[in-house]
Amino acid sequence: MKIKFYPLFTLLITVISSTLWMSCSDTTPILTFGESKIRIINAAPDAGNIKLYANDSLKTPNGLSFGQSTDFTNISGGINKFLVKNNDQSIEKSRLNFKLDTNKKYTFFIAGGVTKDSLTYVSLKDNLTVLTDTTAKIRLVNLVPSSPFLDLIFSKDSTENLASFSNINFKSGTDYKQFKPGIYFLKVRESGNKIDLLNVPNFKIEAKKIYTLWLKGYINGSGNQALDAQILKDN
Repeated sequence: MKIKFYPLFTLLITVISSTLWMSCSDTTPILTFGESKIRIINAAPDAGNIKLYANDSLKTPNGLSFGQSTDFTNISGGINKFLVKNNDQSIEKSRLNFKLDTNKKYTFFIAGGVTKDSLTYVSLKDNLTVLTDTTAKIRLVNLVPSSPFLDLIFSKDSTENLASFSNINFKSGTDYKQFKPGIYFLKVRESGNKIDLLNVPNFKIEAKKIYTLWLKGYINGSGNQALDAQILKDN
């Protein structure tokens, strides 16, 4: 899986896997070529209405409240200058340049915290390999600020305790894993703990579908900021 995160206060790049997505200084010339596609998600629990600009072009026309996402939209390949506005106020330290590979699809989370001045970009390059009629694929991303390492149990058996995804830290993700289509139980636990932090029954996945499952909110959050799991269809 191709996943990276970008703290918005430094230009230090932390490599989670070998991807050609990269961050550049703000003085980098804007050189674009061809087209890519990007899907944008507001994963920052304390954010208001977020808008993302690429090369001064608004990519979220109606803005995004927490948990909302866009469809895949066209974006120039090459280097793009990104800026986030929260409630129409520019977040100056969100100005970063990124290189996008041409003819690729990206899922792009705006995560972390706005009020705590710790907004973060998390990007994933999507793998849309065609599947058979008997399989589906899921990857997991932990976007719960300040969370411990988390395990996810994804099983058709409500009593299953074997984690399908293990030790996933904040801003980290997994490779895609294959599952048979059907109805599943989803349980989130702190790694090494048997207490459920989240329990979601009747979680349906379909054959030949590819999914990104992301964890949102806060561990001890409430209301709209409560810990939850949200699914995105990649194909």
